[in-house]
Amino acid sequence: MDMMETDIKTRALSLLLKHNLEDNNFFPSRQEVVLWNNRNLPQKPVLEKNNYDLILIAAERDLGVTAKYIDYYINNLSPQKIVIITKKNQRTKELFQNKNVEILDENEICEGLSYKAIKDINGEIVGGYFHQFLKMAYAYRCRHEYYLIFDGDTVPLNPIPFLQKDKVVFYKKGEYYAPYFNMIDKLFNGRFCREADFSFIAECMLIKKDIMIELIGKIEENDKLEGESFYKKILAATRKNGLDGCYFSEYETYGNYVWRYYRGTCVVGKNRTLREAMKFFSGIPERYVLDYLSRDFDTVSFEKKHIQESPLGVLEFINKCLKG
Repeated sequence: MDMMETDIKTRALSLLLKHNLEDNNFFPSRQEVVLWNNRNLPQKPVLEKNNYDLILIAAERDLGVTAKYIDYYINNLSPQKIVIITKKNQRTKELFQNKNVEILDENEICEGLSYKAIKDINGEIVGGYFHQFLKMAYAYRCRHEYYLIFDGDTVPLNPIPFLQKDKVVFYKKGEYYAPYFNMIDKLFNGRFCREADFSFIAECMLIKKDIMIELIGKIEENDKLEGESFYKKILAATRKNGLDGCYFSEYETYGNYVWRYYRGTCVVGKNRTLREAMKFFSGIPERYVLDYLSRDFDTVSFEKKHIQESPLGVLEFINKCLKG
């Protein structure tokens, strides 16, 4: 963790500590929240409507987060429309009743692509791959030049630009995981691999429809891998030539493809992200907590894998950050 990121986390979490937000019994009044916001939150710019839809791929367990914070997506991303791709059932309808979103059934996005189809091929390792394939397959349904994908457990706290003078903004991260690039090498027969010296896994990405369709076509042209569709070939690549258990990243694959073949169409930005929020929150926090966090973070993620039986206290988390 670099010093800048440490400083950001320490300041934000110190603020939480100062306001006793680690105490689950502390609930400020509406008047107190408004007063605090007026004194402490910077004025946020009003975004013009962007000419793309926001696509949220959400597991059923994450729908509560998406529904609770839906206006953060509207106000900070300003999409033409919000499309939620998930399991379509009665609970989904109830959660998003009277909210201005379109719900699409995850098993009806692409012919042949369904949760069951992935499970039949890949056994119990399904959810992560399935959601990645849905993000890719949406390119065939997209009505605009671009579509914005955002992980369903990640919330934008401030306005985030994804186009800068007609160039796509990629938000870089410091993550590096070699098997992602081994996978790319297999999918594209060594034509490209890791092209950028940073990670594209930023929990959000603006996708150009035509480039994604081209990328999918290149995967499907690979006759060294079993299957006809791109997702069958990707799953085949995980089992070929000693790659059993290798992971696939849609973010790294698309980002590095663009970096290799369309470098002039993109620029790089940096978001202030809090990805491991569930390590120190005992549950999904109230909205005023997100308002406090927005001073120091642009996105916050509530990933279930970070839940701990005994969540880190805020002070413990600050000490952990300071130790680096």
